[in-house]
This record gives sequence, structure tokens and C-alpha cells, in this order.
Amino acid sequence: METAFALTGTPRMLYELCCLYRAMGRSAQDCLMLLEKHRELIETREDMTLLYISLLNEAGRLEDAQALLGSHRFYTYEGGEGVLPREHAYTYLSTLGRRALEKGRRRSGTGAVQARDGISRELP
Repeated sequence: METAFALTGTPRMLYELCCLYRAMGRSAQDCLMLLEKHRELIETREDMTLLYISLLNEAGRLEDAQALLGSHRFYTYEGGEGVLPREHAYTYLSTLGRRALEKGRRRSGTGAVQARDGISRELP
């Protein structure tokens, strides 16, 4: 797959390579580094943009995920309908929980984190 991406340089091959890395147990940080080397390709595909947001969330880069969720115009596509709302909810609840805990509001912070942890986190 690495050779295929090196030869073609297509967004589809980059997406498939990143998915393969995740299936092989590579960290979110490893996949983020790969995607960020080819930043110009990320927003060319909805599935890759959503994968990138999922990886940002997994790596704890909530502000980056929030910024992309707020700035990118998403279009529903077959098979991806649940991914976008899930990532919005995960990012929002993570940020809400973190802010509440930082302000000493343990109960509301813990509640937000528990709600977030109830969201299925299967990567697209």
C-alpha cells in the first residue's frame, strides 16, 4: 500500500494506507503525522476528513478537531451518515467535560465525559 501511494499520490491511496496502518495497530499520532505530511489531500475526500477528525479526537487534539468541524462544509454520503454526528458529539462532550473539570465543576465534567465515553468510537 505504501508503494501504491508513493506511485500514485492519490487521496484514495492515502486514505487506504492510513486505514491499513490503524488496522495494523499503529497509533493515532502515527497516522496523523502521515496525513499532515499530505495536508493538501485531506479535505479532498469526506471520508479522509472525517478520519482525520477522528484521529485528532483520539490524540486529544480537541481544539483542532473542533476547528475543522466548524470550518469544513460536509455533505452526507452513503455509509458515512453516522460518522459526522458522532465526531461532533465526541468533540463537544470532550471539550465540555474538560472545561468543567478545569473550573472545578466535577459533577458536570464527569457527566460529560461519561456521556462521551458512551459514544461508539469505531473509526470510519
